[in-house]
Amino acid sequence: MADFGIAIAVSRAAGDRITATGLSLGTPSYMSPEQATGARDVDARSDIYALGSVLYEMLAGDPPFLGSNVQAVIAKVVGERPVKLRTIRDTVPAHIEAAVDRALAKVPADRFGTAKDFAWALTDTTSTLPGSARRSPTFRGALIGAAAALVIGAAGWFASTLTGGPSVERLAVLPLTNLAGDSEQDYLVAGVHEALISELARLGISVIARTSMAQYGNTDKSIPDIANELKVDAVIEGSVFRDGDSLEISVRMIDPDTEEDVWRQLYGGKLDNVVVLYRDLTRDVAEEIRVNLDPEMEARLSQAPRVTPASYEAYLRGMHHLNKSTPEDFEKAVEYFHEAVDKNPGDPMAYAALALGYITLGHGPAPPPDAWPLARAAADRAVRLDSTLAEGWAAIADIKLYVDWDWEGAERAFQRANELNPSLAMNHYHYAWYLVLFRRLDEAVREHERARELDPLTPLHTVWLPGLYYYAGQHEKALAGAREVLTQYPDHATALYVFGSSAAQMGLYDEAIEALEKAAALNPRWRFAVGRTHALAGRRDEALRILAELESEGPSPWGAIAMADLNAALGNYDAVFEWLAYEPTHAWLPWSRENPMLEPVRDDPRFDELLRRLNLSR
Repeated sequence: MADFGIAIAVSRAAGDRITATGLSLGTPSYMSPEQATGARDVDARSDIYALGSVLYEMLAGDPPFLGSNVQAVIAKVVGERPVKLRTIRDTVPAHIEAAVDRALAKVPADRFGTAKDFAWALTDTTSTLPGSARRSPTFRGALIGAAAALVIGAAGWFASTLTGGPSVERLAVLPLTNLAGDSEQDYLVAGVHEALISELARLGISVIARTSMAQYGNTDKSIPDIANELKVDAVIEGSVFRDGDSLEISVRMIDPDTEEDVWRQLYGGKLDNVVVLYRDLTRDVAEEIRVNLDPEMEARLSQAPRVTPASYEAYLRGMHHLNKSTPEDFEKAVEYFHEAVDKNPGDPMAYAALALGYITLGHGPAPPPDAWPLARAAADRAVRLDSTLAEGWAAIADIKLYVDWDWEGAERAFQRANELNPSLAMNHYHYAWYLVLFRRLDEAVREHERARELDPLTPLHTVWLPGLYYYAGQHEKALAGAREVLTQYPDHATALYVFGSSAAQMGLYDEAIEALEKAAALNPRWRFAVGRTHALAGRRDEALRILAELESEGPSPWGAIAMADLNAALGNYDAVFEWLAYEPTHAWLPWSRENPMLEPVRDDPRFDELLRRLNLSR
């Protein structure tokens, strides 16, 4: 490495002092022909030659040229071609051999113009260099990755010496390409994508959530357009190839202003050592974007526990289903998470994922009765196994908020998760609802907006934002915000519900009913709100008809919340408290304290009893 750039450095330092006979300086086995002969027209392409020589030796075991003395080596450097790599080692991919051949060309003009171009040729699986062949879909092991890393590292060294590296505060990772061409591996590629986002987010920069990035999987949009939409400083794209228990991840960081690579790298290893790949990549990105790692992060990146491949496979399949939207998928996800835990009882991420799966089921209209207790057990286990796991603390925060009603414990857990991973959008989202419950509206709005910044294309973080003002009693702001949201999501059931509820509070009953009927058609869980609004508008018969329909469906945790709302609008206050006492409770029950529909019963002693049950006060 000490030879790189030496010819240019000597030339610049010496000026006119280099004699007509020239100067030969460097290590003979790695010197370019022009450098060996003392030519004056030496440039960065001599360093390309030196890089090619080092890479040749890494793959073949010896430098391109050997001799009994310095003069013999230089004679070969100037007058001979090295033996082809694949003659010495037939497992070397053809595109690697072609790239090294070009780097070792005798004439500088025939070599790569920059180390970045050399790096690209080494990692590009579809290289069409002269004499090269398209890469066959087989994994070539960690040696190729190490060789590519040497060249890319040198390219990065030259670039950072000149520029100091980019300054990145917001980053987006595009969906990764599945090079295996096997749709059965899509779950693995999605899992690697999510893992990289999670690891990078721990650097303390803003990384756009996977759910937003997934929408760019088949886009024709340019890198600048994507960066502008997401308001990010850099974009990472890459690919994943899996062969048996081996994994190869190729990534590059792109400057959206120039659309040029800032950095490119290839990582390879075994599936049981996949965490090493993720954390090596994270460390490299941190160095490239000039993030100073604190001792805790340094220690974490140095600790890369092995995973059990079968457990990791089950975990990834579970996450693949959890990121879908049907109850059936959620249940399938939980099955896979159980399998992951069974195959590796020491994996904290598997337990955190299991907790998240049960929490997702617990938020549904008819949650399994054991969803929350099982979520608690899994979350506690995750944090005991790894006290620095943000996902584990986020799960604990949700459980303390929605089930335990341990308000101080919930806030501590939310804050701990945010400290460990500031880019967990869902943690910011749930923390916002904690804050509005305690009438800290400004903080709640900031947290909710933070969730939207991190995950801007997931509707949840936008459609519910006006709902904060609804529960805070600021109905004019709620209506204005909800009306604006509808321009972006005109057919989203929750957006229509928030708008209709806010419009009803402002006395715009016809507009509210139109929106709520549309919401109920899209999602029947909002049917109660149609009846509620008819009651507020004085259309009692229509409200009672809807009440009877809902009663005929039988009780459920979600139904109890809905029936309390509807009965409050009808003035059936005894029924309100009967439904609020329903067991098992739904996760939304604590927000009864702030629910505008329950304003008429807040002076009732039974409401104080409800608040005591919820560990709340007026």
